[in-house]
Amino acid sequence: MTVTTYPAGPITPHGQYYRDSGRYPTVHLASHDGSVEFYLHGGESIPWPDRPEVVRLTKGGIKSLIAPWKIVGQKGATEDGETFIDALHDPAELELTVEAIARDPRRLQSLVAELLGSIDKKRTSPLTVVSPTGERWWSGVRWNKTPAEPFSWGESRKQKLTLRLRIDGALWRSEADISGLGFQYDRHIDEFDYTVLEVGVDEGWDVAYVGGHGGHVSTSGGELIWTPPTNPEWLAEERSGIMRHRTHRAADDDMIAELLLGGYGTGLPFPGNAANGIWARMNNSGTPGQDGIRALVELHQVRLTKFVGGSEFPLTGAALDVQPQNGDLFELICAGSTYTVRRNGRVILTHLDTGPQNVGPNYRSAGLEMHAGATILWMATTPAPVARWALSSNNTAPQAGQIQCLNIGSEPMYRTYTLVGPGTFNIGVAPGSDDMISMGPLLENQVVYLRTDPRKTTITDLTAKPPTPQQLNDWQQAVKDFLDFATGGNAPPLMHALASQFGIQPPQGNLYSLLKGRFGTDSAIPPAPVSGEAQPYYINASITDGDANSQLISTGIPLRQYPLR
Repeated sequence: MTVTTYPAGPITPHGQYYRDSGRYPTVHLASHDGSVEFYLHGGESIPWPDRPEVVRLTKGGIKSLIAPWKIVGQKGATEDGETFIDALHDPAELELTVEAIARDPRRLQSLVAELLGSIDKKRTSPLTVVSPTGERWWSGVRWNKTPAEPFSWGESRKQKLTLRLRIDGALWRSEADISGLGFQYDRHIDEFDYTVLEVGVDEGWDVAYVGGHGGHVSTSGGELIWTPPTNPEWLAEERSGIMRHRTHRAADDDMIAELLLGGYGTGLPFPGNAANGIWARMNNSGTPGQDGIRALVELHQVRLTKFVGGSEFPLTGAALDVQPQNGDLFELICAGSTYTVRRNGRVILTHLDTGPQNVGPNYRSAGLEMHAGATILWMATTPAPVARWALSSNNTAPQAGQIQCLNIGSEPMYRTYTLVGPGTFNIGVAPGSDDMISMGPLLENQVVYLRTDPRKTTITDLTAKPPTPQQLNDWQQAVKDFLDFATGGNAPPLMHALASQFGIQPPQGNLYSLLKGRFGTDSAIPPAPVSGEAQPYYINASITDGDANSQLISTGIPLRQYPLR
C-alpha cells in the first residue's frame, strides 16, 4: 500500500534543526487505514517550498489534552465531608485547531478531503506525540463532533479547521513493557572454540559422511564450517557430514537439541541445495545417522524426518517466512511422541508421531548435520556455519525467578500474563511479595491469558490447539467423535459451543477452578516518579511440572494523562 505523507518528501534542513534542538515535540496523525499521514507539529511539519501542502497546528491549537475524571466517594450519615474511594476518567474530548495550506484552491480541497476522511466515527486513528527526548505516546482518536468552521471552496488556499476528537480510553499509552520466565536447563554445549582441519574423535565427535567424493567439517574462528574439496568436480553429488557427540547424552527420552547459526556460507543460492540439520534420539553407537529424529533447515523450509535402521521416513515440513539468518537459534524438542521445532523461541512446526519410535537408553545421543549441495560448475554450495550446538534433557524440573517490570507512565500499571502449558504457574500477587497466585496445572498446548486488573475479567482461554485424545475421558471422546461425524470435522460455532457444554474444551473444566488466589489493587506496578527516571520492580514467579514449551510472558502498557514530560 502506498502511503501519502503531508508534508511530502524528507525532512527539510530547517525542520532538522528544530528536531535536533528539541524545541518542539512532534505531533503525528495517521488515517484509520494507514494510507495517509500528517505531521501536524514539530520539525517534520515544515514543508519544502515546491511541495507546500501541509496541515499544521495553529498557535495554542491544542485543547482538552487531559481527560476529565470523576471522584467516587462515600458519605456517612454523620460524616463531615466524604471518604475518597476512587477516581475514574471519562473519555477525553480533544480539540486540535489546524490550518491546511496548499499551493492553490484545487489542491486545498483534496488536502482537506483527505484530512477529514482520515478520521472516522467508528474506527480509530492513531494520534502520536513524540517528545524531544524520544518518548512516544499515542491514543486512538475518533470524531466526537464535526468541525464548526465554514468551508472556503475555491476561494483560498488556506483552510482553518477545529478537529473535535474523542479518546475512548482517556489516557495516552506507550510501548509495552514485556518480560517473562521460561525454562533454563543444564546443557551440554560445544561452541567450537578450537581450530582443526577436520573435526573427529579427538574433538568428541563421531562423523559419518554420506554422498559425494570430498568435503568435510572443520572449525575456524569459533564456528563449525564446511570445507569443500580442494579440486571440486564440474558436477558432483551432494554430500552430508552427520555428527554425533561421543559423550553428551540426554538423561531420558525427552530432550532438546539446539543449533545456533553463525556467518553465512557461500550464499545458499538454490532452495534446498544446502542445509543444516539438528539430530536428536540418535543411536548411541554404530554409524551416526542410522537412527534418530532430524530437523533439516533449508533456505525456505524446515523438514522433519525420522530414521529407523538406516531407513528414512519423512514426517512433516514447514515453510520459513524469512530465510535462515546469522544468529538464528533453531531447537528440536522431543517430548514423548511429539516433536517440535522452534526458531528463536517461536514454534514453527509440531508433529505427533503415531509410528514406532526409537526410545530408551540406547537412543539418548544427539548431534547435527552439515549438508553441502551438489557442485554446479565447480561452485560448491556450502551450509551455513554453526556457532553453537547444545543438548539438554527436557525434564520437568521446577523453574523460578523474578519478572522485571518497568512503568514509565503516570498511572498504575496492571500487568497481563500469557501462560503457555504444560505446568503450574505461580505469580507474586504484588511486586516483592512472596504471596503467590497459582494457575494450573495446564496441559500441553493450553494457553491462558491472565489479567491482574481486578476491574476486568481475570481469565481468557486462548488455546487454539485442541487437547489430545489421551487428555479426554471416555465420555468426552465419545461426544467429540459424534460431533466430528456430524460435521465432517469442520465444526461450526454452535458445535464448538456444544463441545464446551459437554466439557471437551477445556478438559480440566472451568478454568477458574484452576486459579488459586486473586489479584487486587496492590498488584499494579507503581507509576514513575514525577521527577526522575522510573525504577524497575520485580515480581516473583515460578513454573512447576513444565517443559521446554512452558512459557510465562508478562506485558504491561504504560499510561499517562499528559503525553509529555
